[in-house]
Amino acid sequence: MFMPLASRLLYTLVGAIIAIGSFAADYNETHIFNPNWPPHAKFHGGQTLSMSVLLGLMTIVFAWRKASDWTTAVITTAAFAALYWISQLPRSFIPVLRSLIRSSSLRTAIRSGLRSRFISKPGVLR
Repeated sequence: MFMPLASRLLYTLVGAIIAIGSFAADYNETHIFNPNWPPHAKFHGGQTLSMSVLLGLMTIVFAWRKASDWTTAVITTAAFAALYWISQLPRSFIPVLRSLIRSSSLRTAIRSGLRSRFISKPGVLR
């Protein structure tokens, strides 16, 4: 049995977004190249980027591989696609991170980082 083409294409899109989107959001001066971040924080930033690339690639590989059991193939592919986002949930239960996430300064930093990344030079990624 084969996974329908529409499912494969959607999983491929999600896998690409996971792999490329994390670099677009974090591989910049507000995160990985932030001089105010200690080396340990940068290590975890790099670890998260690596995890997102691996999960994105696994999502794509499992979407296109031949499988004898369609249900297992869909569940496995969906799990790879969801793991990156599921791994973000525990931060909501850590009080220090929860207050940091809700702070307006963090939201402003994220917005300005994305703005400088995408809007300052329309059509060109730095």
